[in-house]
Amino acid sequence: MKLKINETQAKTIIKALDLYSRLQMGQIHELGTPYSGPFTKQIEKADKEKLEDILNELKQTLFPELSQGAFYGIFSQEVPDEAKISYDMIQVIRNHLAWKNNPKGGITVDFDQPLKSSKEPLIEILEKRVEKVNLGECIVRLTGNEEQVPLPEKFDSLQDKKEIARNAEIRLEKQRNYLRGYFHSRGMYQSLKALEIAFKYHTNKRKGGQPEITHQFELVSYALPIFEKYETIFLDRLISALLLHDTLEDYDRVKVLKDLESSNFDKETLSMIFAVTKKEGFSKTEKEYQEYYNGIVKNQLAIIVKMIDRLHNIESMLECPEIFTLKKREKYIEETEKYIIPSGKQIRREKPELYQPITFLIRELKTYISFTKRINELDHWGPKGLGL
Repeated sequence: MKLKINETQAKTIIKALDLYSRLQMGQIHELGTPYSGPFTKQIEKADKEKLEDILNELKQTLFPELSQGAFYGIFSQEVPDEAKISYDMIQVIRNHLAWKNNPKGGITVDFDQPLKSSKEPLIEILEKRVEKVNLGECIVRLTGNEEQVPLPEKFDSLQDKKEIARNAEIRLEKQRNYLRGYFHSRGMYQSLKALEIAFKYHTNKRKGGQPEITHQFELVSYALPIFEKYETIFLDRLISALLLHDTLEDYDRVKVLKDLESSNFDKETLSMIFAVTKKEGFSKTEKEYQEYYNGIVKNQLAIIVKMIDRLHNIESMLECPEIFTLKKREKYIEETEKYIIPSGKQIRREKPELYQPITFLIRELKTYISFTKRINELDHWGPKGLGL
């Protein structure tokens, strides 16, 4: 589906979606909020009091379990997925407009990377451009002359570069604080410790130029809406493992193990992290791959970590196919189809309580794989086939 709108229409959509999502969260009084609500006219004091009584009664009727000043958070299982989809759409549109109108970035929430709350994938915004701009980050070439609006690589001065770097650091810290608040509110204390360890080690850049820690953020944003309804202890272990799944493999194992030991993670969390960590000197032979995935299947829950990690890895390949070799992309697809998806199907049979989320992840992986195969076919045609 393709929707063509201008900036004014996009801002109107934001207002409508914002009101809808807030009402579904229990913020009934947004109906009477001047300017941000649907009615912009000024209301006399007597009428305001009357309206306040009406809204109080409406909230008591629709949300009897909530006090007048309370409402649900967007990640709450009590909030319907339609509201979460609306919230996700708002984030993407705001983020797009923010970077489009101020390519140097900023420190408001609009510049933050959208954190998915629903089970649906984030929408993509395409914008026609006269010429291609080469990023320090990724550009998605889709069809014709449509592509995601990028952040320009050429800046006016060194000061501009410093400002952009500083704004990026501020946005990361805001996301970090957001997750801290969520973990604390859910009693996910292992995840709190895992978040700090992840920030300690993941200080490098990804292939596309983004901060390395954004990969961990993406995995968490995938997992939360899918597994939020599960017991807190399960979610806490899963999120901790997602945040730390790369640390042993990519950094000094002795130092990382020391940090894991001193943080007192429970054995279930540690076993997931260990299961998805390839042994030192992994030579990528058929035998070693088989042993590696046998260990993941034996752990059972580790396959969820692997599936979510692979989902974002393939998504990154789709976004930036030019920074991954054709051989690398084909190898990822082969490994996913040969080991990851069959392992997921096996655990789905063994743990029926995880049937629905694992089925969803398998379906997402297959979808991403089909798109990647198409990109690979175009790559076989050479640069012209890719539209470069």
